[in-house]
Amino acid sequence: MNDSIKITRGPSQSESSPSRSRRRAEQLLAARAERLAQEVDPVDERAELDWLTFWVSKQLFGVPLAQAHSVVRLEKIVALPGAPSYVPGLVRVQRKFIVLIDLRELLFGDGRGISDVTKIVAARAGDRVLGLAVSDLHDVIPLAEAQIAGAHLAQDGLSRAVFIEGESVALLDLNALGRDPRLTTIVKLDRAETPAAPRAG
Repeated sequence: MNDSIKITRGPSQSESSPSRSRRRAEQLLAARAERLAQEVDPVDERAELDWLTFWVSKQLFGVPLAQAHSVVRLEKIVALPGAPSYVPGLVRVQRKFIVLIDLRELLFGDGRGISDVTKIVAARAGDRVLGLAVSDLHDVIPLAEAQIAGAHLAQDGLSRAVFIEGESVALLDLNALGRDPRLTTIVKLDRAETPAAPRAG
């Protein structure tokens, strides 16, 4: 992919239509979903990997595009009594309830909640699909495997920080996230029976 990478700061509240990069991200996700539906599993031997990037407030995160299942609008959250602050509850994605993760609270503990969250990125983390609370989509960015391997690993082992045009992007290790002891008990709730008391997101 030879497109130049242009990163803008934060999701704009004044935008009346999706940006070109956001549309491109959604189109690539749709194309991947179509390939999965046709049971096509091509082996990608390129030196670059595509990352779906998204905003959580003013922080950019990225997940491997190959592990991103879908992006849906956040509508309702089913509260989980006793759940930690980084798990707002369960959300329904493609007829199944999955655990919603507040990355900002999990990784930084800033306590701001998810009032600015508008979307959910459903992504595979090990043998689970987790919902990541997202303010807005950003782009799909190709990164060289060597660049990823050489990036600084966070102390918790869940992300690597890369800098693109001076902007920090936290690349999530979804498999490590799925094994994180803070989530291993909580994520079992996505196998529970359908909860009955949704609340507005």
